[in-house]
Amino acid sequence: MKNQLFNEDSYLRLIKILKSSADPDARDDLSLVQDILISFHRYVDAVVRGEQGLSAIDNSDGTVWRDAVSQYDQSRHSAHELAIQNARLINRLADNYKVDPVYLGDLDQRHQVADFCLEADQFFFRNRRMKLS
Repeated sequence: MKNQLFNEDSYLRLIKILKSSADPDARDDLSLVQDILISFHRYVDAVVRGEQGLSAIDNSDGTVWRDAVSQYDQSRHSAHELAIQNARLINRLADNYKVDPVYLGDLDQRHQVADFCLEADQFFFRNRRMKLS
């Protein structure tokens, strides 16, 4: 299954360039890319934890339910905002290294960024233990 929003080829090319570069800035950028990808996972994790948490609450107590929804919304929103910023940033890094964009969607479309985060997560799950050269 080919991703629609996460450009695997560009991501792999960017990693290859960063890992093979002798430039110390490239090593810093490699670390930054790793942090960026973790932020995409944290967004997916915030959604999964929040949805799972809500499903476990007895919503007969309205106060408990509203508090849980509020906490979930805040956590998810913060993680989503960071993911949006980092989708922009990873594309800027790709451009700096003359690589096509990693994020192929519209940054103004929040649902596209959310889907992108899930695609990135799925890429790593499908390709676990893959040697990136």
